Amino acid sequence: MFRLALFVVVCGTTVALLGADDALPKAEIAKRGKAATALVEVKGRGTGSGFCVHPSGIFVTNEHVVGPAGKAVLLVLNSGLKNQNVVPAKVGRADKTHDLAILRVDATGAFPTLPLGTVDDITELAEVVAVGFPFGRLLAADVTKEYPTASVNTGSVTALRLRDGELDHFQVDVALNPGNSGGPVLDTRGRVVGVVVSGIRGAAGINQAIPVSHLAKFLAEPELTLDPPKLTDANCNTPLPFKARMTVFVPGATDPELRLLLRAGDDEPRTFVMKKEVDGLYTAAAAPVPPPVKAGLSEITARYGSGLVTGQVGDFEFQVGDKPVKLSATRRVEFKPRPRVVLEDGKTILEGAITGVGAVPVAVGTLQVALDLSAADSVETRSKAEVGVVTATLVAVAGGKEVGRLLTQLPIRAAQQVAAEQAIADGTLIAESGFNDAKGINANPQPDSPFPLGKRGVEGGQGEPGWETNWAGLGLDRVEYQSEVVYEGDGALRIHGGTVQPHRRLSKPQTKALLIEQYVRVPSGGGFKAYVMGSDGQTTLCGPHWGAEGGQFRVFDGDERGSGRWVDTGIDCVPDKWYKAVVLTDVKNHRWEFAVNDKKYEHTDLHFRGRPDAIQGVNFLVENAGGMYLDALRILPAPEGAFKK
Repeated sequence: MFRLALFVVVCGTTVALLGADDALPKAEIAKRGKAATALVEVKGRGTGSGFCVHPSGIFVTNEHVVGPAGKAVLLVLNSGLKNQNVVPAKVGRADKTHDLAILRVDATGAFPTLPLGTVDDITELAEVVAVGFPFGRLLAADVTKEYPTASVNTGSVTALRLRDGELDHFQVDVALNPGNSGGPVLDTRGRVVGVVVSGIRGAAGINQAIPVSHLAKFLAEPELTLDPPKLTDANCNTPLPFKARMTVFVPGATDPELRLLLRAGDDEPRTFVMKKEVDGLYTAAAAPVPPPVKAGLSEITARYGSGLVTGQVGDFEFQVGDKPVKLSATRRVEFKPRPRVVLEDGKTILEGAITGVGAVPVAVGTLQVALDLSAADSVETRSKAEVGVVTATLVAVAGGKEVGRLLTQLPIRAAQQVAAEQAIADGTLIAESGFNDAKGINANPQPDSPFPLGKRGVEGGQGEPGWETNWAGLGLDRVEYQSEVVYEGDGALRIHGGTVQPHRRLSKPQTKALLIEQYVRVPSGGGFKAYVMGSDGQTTLCGPHWGAEGGQFRVFDGDERGSGRWVDTGIDCVPDKWYKAVVLTDVKNHRWEFAVNDKKYEHTDLHFRGRPDAIQGVNFLVENAGGMYLDALRILPAPEGAFKK
């Protein structure tokens, strides 16, 4: 069985006719039909026919000929003639239900088109002409090198097939065969009234076409694309440029009005009419998330020993020492082990006695309770008004009716992460982990959090830039993602002791000089060893090797053969204090330097433990009972001339 498709006028749109009601000579119909009809060749599927409906190079065929949207095809224009031209095209839209597809030519120029008729012209015994390429290449003079010329056949409409009282298909007795699918069926004035879609082998004169009414509806929907800005927590409240494109497939049709609807979270959508520019481009400037009118409620989680209370609280002012602070300006309030407040930026820390937080009214579900926050271990805050996703919808409206719609979900990402991805693209950063923005977008309760706070035994770091793998390794059940003790932001790794070895692999091997910095904190009785790993992942063949134990930072001066000796740096590691440890790595010459809080360990030379050709990972080994904390790990290209003497 072969199939056929038909071409229709857009509902509510007047399409220019040929300018006369008289029938054209059949030779003229054939001439116009052949000029606008192309052989469609699809790799792996075979051939069919198609015809042009828009001078910019918009063709129509059957979906069963070309397949789904995005598929690449070839169109043979003026097939078999001296001016034959083979051009690439893509399936722009496909409708499997009605077996129709739109092809967009990847070439410039004005293409001959066929005008559309009306469904009123499809009556029994009406004369019709079909143009196409039966049997594809098989009718060419040389099937291995050439394409055939188009075939033109005449006949009449022999039956109308209705569905729910509307014309669904019509039957013609035109001689049609496999390969005619997707070709036009023309009336006596050379207008398209149908598209060949199917026939029955061995049953001469029983072939089907799709009526122009179905095609009209298919073409009436414009093609919409949206080019949205990248949203971050830093820019989402400010007007940003939105760009869209709308392609109308019907010649002479009035362009619909294009509207942009933005919905922030569960808020009501806001509507912006987009401005028409040139070449189908539309623009609008709009704030994805409206700026807050006033400070709203905050969600707090107060931790009391092993228990916690979560509820909603209005903004209020309290004191840290003699400094007034609003709750809405904080990220976390800690009372134990010592009182301090982490502000909303995740970096600024205020220390001192915290007062003014007793008997605070908190809504816990449907109950109102007075909660003594000063008795808590810590209190975490999160603005109730935070939005993680903006829904952007393009709506095309013509004659007061919607004719097209495109919905896109736009995530609001951490500005830190977006900036990191750009830095990697620019070559100024290789990878980073553990950087969290003030709103907690890299931590709970965001569903795509790199750091699943409060969890153990799971891989973390999902989505952080520059890495091939998440944090994984031996003893993962003793690696905790927590927010009680952090250097910056709202999440850090707590690695408990007892032979625990979390590690992570970079997305690309590094052969040039590197700068590796991380913030570490060692509790009393804790300690760690760190390795910069080669591509093979073997610790004995690693690069730099350092750690902290017994209240002091240590480095491993290797022999480049898998061994070496530990050396005390003379740099203290006071328990429960954050330190910035920096490793400067010369991969090519297998040597390195070490510094803590900008204090460099003075040495003649430190050598790698092994001789890796490239660096591609980091590995932390914790065997001491007290363990360690790790935060804000960053790997960068070394500064120019870092190892020059």
